[in-house]
This record gives sequence, C-alpha cells and structure tokens, in this order.
Amino acid sequence: MTTNQNDIDIQLIEKWIDQTLSSAEKTAFENRMNDPEFQSQVEIHKEVIKEFKRTAQNNALKDELRAYVEQRKSAKTKTFIWKNSYAVAAVIALLFISSSIFLGNKYYINYSNHKLFDELFKPLPTQPSYRGTNTSNKINGLHFYYLEQWDKAVEELKKEVANNPSDYTLKLYLANSYLCLGAYKEAKDLLVAMDTDSDSLYKEHIQWYLALAHLGLNDKHQTELIAKKLASTANIYADSAKKLQETMK
Repeated sequence: MTTNQNDIDIQLIEKWIDQTLSSAEKTAFENRMNDPEFQSQVEIHKEVIKEFKRTAQNNALKDELRAYVEQRKSAKTKTFIWKNSYAVAAVIALLFISSSIFLGNKYYINYSNHKLFDELFKPLPTQPSYRGTNTSNKINGLHFYYLEQWDKAVEELKKEVANNPSDYTLKLYLANSYLCLGAYKEAKDLLVAMDTDSDSLYKEHIQWYLALAHLGLNDKHQTELIAKKLASTANIYADSAKKLQETMK
C-alpha cells in the first residue's frame, strides 16, 4: 500500500467516524471494508477516539473537583494547614519513592517521567472476547487483555504473534501489554520492528506507543524526536504528542 493510499484510508475512517462521508466516499469506504486489515484499523480508530472522549470527560470532572478542593482549602485556617503540612509532606515523599521504581521489574523510570507516562498512556482499547473450551491463543490473549491481566495476555499473544507475524493488530495489543507491565524494552523492540513498514495503516499508533516506550526507558532524545514528528501531522495523537514534545524540551 502506498503512502498516498494510506492517507486516503485514514481520511475515510475519520470522516466515517464523524459521519461526514460524501456519497462517493461512502462507496469507497464500503469497498475498503472488504480488506481485513482496513477493518481492524477502523475498529482501532473508533475505540481510541471513544477512549479520548472518555478521558476528556474525566479530565473535566477532575478540574471541577480540583476547583472544589481549592475552595474548601481556602476556607480552612492557617493553623489547620500548618498542622497537616507534615502529613502532606510525608505522603509526597512516599509517592516519590514508589513512583521512582517499578518493584519486581528491571526497568527504572524517574519520577517526572513516570508521572507524565501515567498521564499520557492509555492502553489500546478492545472489545470483550469470551473463551471457550478450545479457544485460540488470539482469543485467550484478547480475553486476558480485556481483563487487564497483562502477564497472561503477553503469554498468549506472544504465541499467536509467533504464528502470525503479519498481524499488526495483535502486535499492538502485545506491545501495550508490555507497557502496562513496565516492560519498556520489550515494547520498544517490538514497536521498532513494526515501524519499519512506513506504509502501514497502524503507523501513527506504532509511533505513539513507541514514543511512550522510550519515555519509560528515560530516552529523552528519542521520545522528543518521535513526539515532534507525530505532533507535526494530522492524527489522533497529535495533541498528546505536542504535550509530550514540549515537556521533553
């Protein structure tokens, strides 16, 4: 698939989600839906955008709660604030220590990067899948992924990816499982290998999660480089990439 065709497909998907397809574009979209890879990309775009909307709603609620807390704080006496400052300082210290190290994992991430990673990283959403008595590694892997049992998801998805190395959808879910476990190097290595296909429909997803993998590895240069590239083009991660890029400066 050429880069031009890839751009056309992305535009079709986004217009379909926005319900702004013309008659000709609707016909083109329906024709492209015969391609299983295109179908997978449509589902991923749809779920990611849903997640972004949910995140935006949650952020709005958090802003309201922060405003309420600030109002409550301003009503307290200075004596109360002074007495509780020691408790607050202790909590901050504990958060700093726990945020500096992933226990049980061989990779370390400093406090500021950890905070930024948690803020920006949203696991690629998926639909629930149900296991039967003779289900495949794919079904099992997606089932455990949906349940957020990341270690089991990795175990099953690795087997399926080994048998179907061209299935980029499963590779993205595997990379996300690694990120959820804090296995940043494994995620990075997998995503770098995927990123060699410059015409892939999954390009923007690959690069976004690759930037976050580099962030987890404290590789400021690579994080900023990829974020800058994503922020300069029209894609669903552009705003988040811009924030990431600016933070890395």
